[in-house]
Amino acid sequence: MEFPQYFSIVSLNHRNVPIIPLIEGIREYMQNTFVERSIMAGSLTSVLTPYAQMMSVRWQATQIPQQISSPMPTYVYEVFDFKTTFVVDLNGRTCSCGKWSSLAIACGHAITAAHDLNMHEIVNLVHVYYNADVFQLVYQTQTIHPLPPPSEWEIPDPLMVVLLPM
Repeated sequence: MEFPQYFSIVSLNHRNVPIIPLIEGIREYMQNTFVERSIMAGSLTSVLTPYAQMMSVRWQATQIPQQISSPMPTYVYEVFDFKTTFVVDLNGRTCSCGKWSSLAIACGHAITAAHDLNMHEIVNLVHVYYNADVFQLVYQTQTIHPLPPPSEWEIPDPLMVVLLPM
């Protein structure tokens, strides 16, 4: 579950809970997520994260012929995913479904086009933060610590003025 979904559920279930227990619940969720992903990161054997690997789906790809002769070949494909046809531009790293641009990871349509081109290294089709070594670096070197009791919180001076009763 992604954090915004979790936050939505927590806030619905805890409308009358004071803010500190609510924040502690969110912190606990994040800590558990980091532990799970740290364990997963330690067992990765490929160069991509599990999410990036899931994207390889086999649909029908047809290369769109280059209309203007250019010294640089263009790789534009029409990909049919059994429902809709999408246009994939491997050079421009775009797909008409919009996922490649928004997620920085090749969507299934782009991976299908890349397979048609015998481009099996999909590592080149994803942003560096989907590489397994980055995944491992994030989840195996970062920790989320428990909150100290409110009496031990350090509150910056500008906020003290706002928090002190007048």
